[in-house]
Amino acid sequence: MAGILDRRIWCGVALRTLLAGLGAAPRLVGRVEIASPLSSLVRVREGLALGDQGLSPYTGDAYHGPPLALSVFSGVARHPLWSLAPLIAADVASAALLSRLAQLWGLSPGWKSAGVLYLLNPLTVLACVGGSLGSIENLLVYVSIYGGATSNIPLCAFGLAAAAYWGLHPLLLMLPLCQLMYIGVEPATVICIHGLTGGSAHQPAEGLSRFSPVPTARGREKPPRKGWPGLLLFLCYVAFWIAFLCVLSEVALRKFKEHSCRSWVLGIRGSAECAEHADDWRYRSAAKHWMAETYGFMLRVEDLTPNIGLFWYFFTEMFDNFRSFFIFVFHSLSVLFLVPMMVRMPEQPLVIAVLQCIINALFKPYPTISDIALYMGLLPLFPVLMRHFQWWFFMCNSFLLLAVLGPAMWHQWIQVGSANSNFFYSITLLLAIWQVVLLVMLVDAALSKGQNLEKESQKTKAE
Repeated sequence: MAGILDRRIWCGVALRTLLAGLGAAPRLVGRVEIASPLSSLVRVREGLALGDQGLSPYTGDAYHGPPLALSVFSGVARHPLWSLAPLIAADVASAALLSRLAQLWGLSPGWKSAGVLYLLNPLTVLACVGGSLGSIENLLVYVSIYGGATSNIPLCAFGLAAAAYWGLHPLLLMLPLCQLMYIGVEPATVICIHGLTGGSAHQPAEGLSRFSPVPTARGREKPPRKGWPGLLLFLCYVAFWIAFLCVLSEVALRKFKEHSCRSWVLGIRGSAECAEHADDWRYRSAAKHWMAETYGFMLRVEDLTPNIGLFWYFFTEMFDNFRSFFIFVFHSLSVLFLVPMMVRMPEQPLVIAVLQCIINALFKPYPTISDIALYMGLLPLFPVLMRHFQWWFFMCNSFLLLAVLGPAMWHQWIQVGSANSNFFYSITLLLAIWQVVLLVMLVDAALSKGQNLEKESQKTKAE
C-alpha cells in the first residue's frame, strides 16, 4: 500500500510539472478563479522586482501578501518551473497530513485515499500550476488541525498562527481547535452505516441505527485530552508564534531602504530623515506599513477586481456612504455562526472546523479555488456523514456545471464582449448557494449522527 501511495504522489507531482512544462502556467496565472491580489505568484514577482530597485514591496498597489512570502520565493520566483517547487511541496505535505488524519480517525484500510484525493483534485492541480499561494495556506491549516487531533500544542499553535499570518481568516479556527484538544478525538470506533463497506461484518445489527458505533478490529490510541492549563498554554503559544512571525517580517524587510522609515506598528513617518523627504513620492509610499497593506487591504476590500466571491459586485454598486457598514456586516458573517455551532455540536470539533472553512470560503473578500479545495480535502475524513448526504448526485453535477459555466461567462464578458458582469456574477451567486447547500447537508448529517448516538447510548445504559 505504501508503494501505491508513493506512486500516486509521484503522479500528482508529475502532473503538475507536466502542465507547467507544457506552458499551462502563463494561461492560468491570470485567471480570477485561481489568483487573487493576496495570493498571486505574479504579484510576488512584482514585489521582488520593486525590492530589486531599492523600493518597498508595498509601494503602489502591486503586492499585498505577507513579507515572508517574498523570502520563500525570493530565489525561485523568476524561474517558471522552479517557482512552483514550494507549492508542489506544500501540496505533497498536505496530502501526507490528510492521510495521517484519516489513519488517526481509524479509516483503515483505505485511509491513504484522503491524501491522494487531495493531491489529484483538479482544483489543487490548477491552483498549484496557476501559482496560487493558497496551497501554502491550506498546508498550514492542515498542520494546525493535525496538531489539534494529536494534542500537540506547539504544532497546533504554530500551524494556526502561521495560517492566520498568511491569510487572517484561519484564525477563526481557534475555537474548534481548542475544543478538539480539550475533549480529545472521538473514541476508537467506526461509526458503521448500512452498505458503507459492502461486507456483512460491518452491517448494523437489528435494532441499531445507521449511526451505531461498532468497535474496530484495530483500534487506535486516543491522544490525551488537554485541560484548561493546556488551552492557556496553547493561547500563549499562538501569541508567541504570531509575534515571532511579525518580528521576522520586520527583519526580512530591513533590506528595503524605504522600510526603515516606518514605525513598527502603525507605519507612521517618525524619523527626521523621512520628514525631510516628505514631498518625495517614494517616501510617501514608504508610510504604508505591511500590516496595513496586507490585513488592512483585506478588511477594507480595496480591490474590486472580479473573483468567485460575493464582495466585488456588491461593493461596486454600493454607495460610499454605506460602504463601511456593509463591510462590517459581510465580515461579521464569517464569525456569526461559530459560537452557535460550538454550542450545538460540542462533541464534534473537527466537523465544526470543516464548517468554518466552508464559511470562510463563502465570505472571504478574495476567495479562490484553493479555499474550496481546503474543505474538500477534509470531507473524506467523514465517510459516514457523506453517506448521509441526500443530494450527492445533484451536488456533484451542479459543481461540474458551475466549473464550466464560470469560465464560459468570463470569456463572454471580458474577451468576446457579448455579456456583462451580471452573467459572471450570477455564476458566483450559484457557487455561493452551492456552498450553502453543502453547509446545510453537513450540519444535518452531523446533528443526525449526534442524536442517534445519544439514543443508542441511552438504550445501552437502560439495558
